[in-house]
Amino acid sequence: MYQHQNLISFPPDANRVMSANNNGMMNYVAGYPQEVDVKLKKLAFFDILGTLVNPSLLTPTSSQRLHENTLYFTLSPSQATDIASNRDIRNVSRVDYTVQVQLRFCLMDTTTEQDDYFPPNISVKVNGKQCQLPVSSDPSTILNLPV
Repeated sequence: MYQHQNLISFPPDANRVMSANNNGMMNYVAGYPQEVDVKLKKLAFFDILGTLVNPSLLTPTSSQRLHENTLYFTLSPSQATDIASNRDIRNVSRVDYTVQVQLRFCLMDTTTEQDDYFPPNISVKVNGKQCQLPVSSDPSTILNLPV
């Protein structure tokens, strides 16, 4: 199996949720369950093949301006193979992967299905490497993009 680590940095206003799985365990942080029962709306152009991490509350752990949460997930050998072998290489300057791992964010509202909501000023690292994220002042223009 392949072990991957996500490090999420976000500003203090952190009532945001992320689609992810904490190995099926419930963790409690500051009186809130780490795992929450939020439902994300289906993406128009993507089929969901599986969930690596269930929706989890991103909770500040200190009073510092920058907060960090670490989430772990593991790909099975078949998942890793699916990602690596399903790519479109027709354009030599860019490789498109047809099977992707997507990191999704939404507001923490369990009453209705949630649209994706990309928190402002968020920074994402995967395996210690900073991810290049789309830049936009309008959150609706950066939804449903792979990270």
